[in-house]
Amino acid sequence: MPLALCVGPPQLLTRTQDSKRRARSSSTVEQTWPWRSLLLGIIINRQLPEAALWVIGLFIGIEMIFNGWAWVMLALGLRAVAKRS
Repeated sequence: MPLALCVGPPQLLTRTQDSKRRARSSSTVEQTWPWRSLLLGIIINRQLPEAALWVIGLFIGIEMIFNGWAWVMLALGLRAVAKRS
């Protein structure tokens, strides 16, 4: 099964939930996030090319962890819905 099919559904669900949550409130952390990512980008850029491999591995690892938890939460949600009906 292609990786895009495995990754897609949980990300779509979390994106819709995130957009609803952001519509309700905007916190200071969300407002300062672009500055943090810019600072991280500068730090990584200054360490290139040595940082290229570990940065890619770190980003892929983080994405795999979040996608795995998204699938777990999706399964738990579906099980709760199945128990109600």
